[in-house]
Amino acid sequence: MRAELSKLHDRLETTMIYVTHDQVEAMTMGTKIVVMKDGFIQQVGAPLESSTIPTTCSSPASSEVLS
Repeated sequence: MRAELSKLHDRLETTMIYVTHDQVEAMTMGTKIVVMKDGFIQQVGAPLESSTIPTTCSSPASSEVLS
């Protein structure tokens, strides 16, 4: 499914929001990651920033992938 969504994103050339609890999925599919906890944004950044420079959230409740 990841490959299909990535192809669709490339073909449509538009912004997509994808919500996942899978950190690997978020890191591989996103160009910008939003980490949320209890409905509040904890961190926004590129996938590598989100994994190497954590802010206040040690285990994200959900991640929104923005491309």
